Amino acid sequence: MVIYSDTIGSSTSTSTSYAEITGSPYSPKVNGRLVQLRVHVSNTNASSLVEGFIVKAESVSFGGIEVHCAGQGNGLHTAPAMASPTAIINCDVPVKVGVTIKVSLINTVTPTTPVFRIVGVFQA
Repeated sequence: MVIYSDTIGSSTSTSTSYAEITGSPYSPKVNGRLVQLRVHVSNTNASSLVEGFIVKAESVSFGGIEVHCAGQGNGLHTAPAMASPTAIINCDVPVKVGVTIKVSLINTVTPTTPVFRIVGVFQA
């Protein structure tokens, strides 16, 4: 058994409706399971603002299940600023080589200059 992480994609979307992220659809490297989804939020300047978001992953290999990872930012990033928390959801869904994973993101409040990086943790 091997556990590894891989960047599924990224987004700078400010949309308040679901928008597919850059890098989606993602194609798994090996057959196995997606066991965790992590969303890292970066802020590009002092006026950056991220309040709330949801990342949705879906694939035929999941058997009709969607994986949702919700998170929140921490307000304006004027100095001094704390790092935004990483949103993490544990899951256990099968993945297969050649069966892609579509990943979308929605902001619950319109953000300013967000950068989202979505990482999957896989077990094979």
